[in-house]
Amino acid sequence: MKGILQQLLRNSRVGLMLMLLLFVSKSGYSQQINVRGVIRDASGTLPGISVKVEGTTSGVTSNGSGSFNISVNPNAVLLFSSIGYAMQKVDLSKQVKSASGDYVLSITLKADDTALDEVIVVGFGTQKKVNLTGAVGTVDSKALQD
Repeated sequence: MKGILQQLLRNSRVGLMLMLLLFVSKSGYSQQINVRGVIRDASGTLPGISVKVEGTTSGVTSNGSGSFNISVNPNAVLLFSSIGYAMQKVDLSKQVKSASGDYVLSITLKADDTALDEVIVVGFGTQKKVNLTGAVGTVDSKALQD
C-alpha cells in the first residue's frame, strides 16, 4: 500500500489530483453551526413554536420559555411558524454571528388572525366523558334560535 501511494505521488499530475480530491471531499462536508434564540410576540415569549430548516425535515420546537437551540448548515434558512401567527423566514447567511461563532436570534412573530379561519369545530353524536380528549361544551337549542 505504501509503495502504491509513493508511486502515485511521484507522478505530479496524479498527486495533485489526489490532493485536490482530498481537499474537496473535506470541504464538501459542511460544518454544522449552533443557532439559539428566543421567540416572542407582542405580549411575551412563545412556547411550542415550530422551528424548521427550509427544504429538510429537521426542526425543533421552542420550550416553555420560548427558547430554541438547533444545529444547521451555515447557509440554512429557518422557518418559524405556529397557528395564529404569520410564518417568518430567517436566512442565516444574512445574520451576524456572535463572538462564540454561533447565531443568537431574537424572533418576534406577528399575530395572523386570518389563519384562524382554518379551525373547524365539528360536534354531533354522543361520547363517554372518559373517552374524550380536548374541550367539550354544550349548547342549548334556545341559544341557537337568537
